[in-house]
Amino acid sequence: MIVFAPIIIPLLFIILSLSLNKASNAAQRIVFMAGNIITIGVGVTILATVLSEGMIVAQAGAWEAPYGITLVADTFSGIMLTLTSLTVGVVSLYSLAWKEDNLNTSVFYALIFGLQMGMNGAFVAGDLFNLYVWFEVMLISSFVLISYGSGKVQLKGTLKYVTMNLVSSFFFVAGIAVLYGEVGTLNMADLAYRVREMGSELNIFAPSALILMGFAVKSAIFPFYFWLPDSYHTPPLPVSALFSGTLTKVGVYSMIRFFSLIHVEGDVFYNQLFLFVASATMISGVLMATSQFEVRRLLSFHIVSQIGYMILGLGLFTKLALTGAVFYIIGHCVVKTNLFLLSGIGYKYTGTFDLKKSGGLIKKSPFVAILFFISAMALVGIPPLSGFFGKFMLIKAGIESKEFIHVASALAVSFLTLFSMIKIWNEAYAKDLPQSVLENGFKWGRPSNQLIVSSVILVVVTLGLTVGSKFIIDVCSTAADQLLDIDGYVKTVLKK
Repeated sequence: MIVFAPIIIPLLFIILSLSLNKASNAAQRIVFMAGNIITIGVGVTILATVLSEGMIVAQAGAWEAPYGITLVADTFSGIMLTLTSLTVGVVSLYSLAWKEDNLNTSVFYALIFGLQMGMNGAFVAGDLFNLYVWFEVMLISSFVLISYGSGKVQLKGTLKYVTMNLVSSFFFVAGIAVLYGEVGTLNMADLAYRVREMGSELNIFAPSALILMGFAVKSAIFPFYFWLPDSYHTPPLPVSALFSGTLTKVGVYSMIRFFSLIHVEGDVFYNQLFLFVASATMISGVLMATSQFEVRRLLSFHIVSQIGYMILGLGLFTKLALTGAVFYIIGHCVVKTNLFLLSGIGYKYTGTFDLKKSGGLIKKSPFVAILFFISAMALVGIPPLSGFFGKFMLIKAGIESKEFIHVASALAVSFLTLFSMIKIWNEAYAKDLPQSVLENGFKWGRPSNQLIVSSVILVVVTLGLTVGSKFIIDVCSTAADQLLDIDGYVKTVLKK
């Protein structure tokens, strides 16, 4: 069935990429981009299928759920498969023109497909153990990718990234073990069924808390976010861009998937916990971002801050809030990836990521300045750009739920995000290059057209989300309906 394709296709291209190790560089690049295009096509096909025909369920080896390996694709899965494959495809195109760091090798291409296979597997996993397995597949590739390069800062960032993700995996697998001992199943549909059937007889607070710890570290939410800004600015720019747009979203997806299934009406503990964590994540991330002058590090703290908006939707747990959260994930993935790509284009011009040593980009390339302005304002949520719709739905849902403190936090963070984007604009684009830089024999660099084209693609997608916002919101609303329809999920997977 097609639900296996998001896993099988990247696996085949891992093998193909490594088998072409001694082939010409042109042949390797063609295979690399062909694999990305096919994977995008698979994601779009699955999304179109679930929108027209409903949820897709497949059982590996013909073992019926909950005894076998179950793969499930609904609208939320289809959105994430399409979104991440598109992001990986654009960053892959960008990486081909990134001459530094020796990225254009068959091993690098295989690692990208390995990362994609792990993410895709997580999006269609129907049980917790296989979700854990796909997390580890994704992390193995990411461990190697983040270590590309050299230097003390790179080593420090890599060690933090690897250590914290290993710790999160420990909590995750420990939670899975305790949960299996308590409930006797790891199939998420069967788990949701038993939670509702047994009610208070079934105490899963301890294992769900351990699993939450695992998701919290992987998603970089408060107070476990410190590793992300210390790590994401250290690898080669294309790797940073790829991680910024995709990896934390896998953790957020898994958190929404798991806790929406075990959510029992009337149990408000996790709702309040998520609301507190959301506000704390938004505020702490944006406050740290405002003090940064290394543009990649500044953008990394904003990843943390924006994750808080997504968790806010889970905490509110209404149809409007979940619709806003899913829409926000889409917009943030595209925009944040592009902001990293644009920081790389700025680096090609000026030779630095330090905002204090940058400047003059609006005069050197007004077109690149426009690309940055659109992406930055979309991140802030300035209407009518795509970021506005996600924030508007979340804030409206918060007001309807009378969670005014968290609404105020979200609004305040938006203003501080605007401050940070204006800071990048003023330092890198609007002001002239510092005299001290000019006196040291500065010469303008020139990014290749392929780098700029990659950014243009993501800006076009951002504008497409704006123009087609009604359709996208309808799709996200369908995803929210399915997340709230636990009985429908259980009946489709377990056939009961």
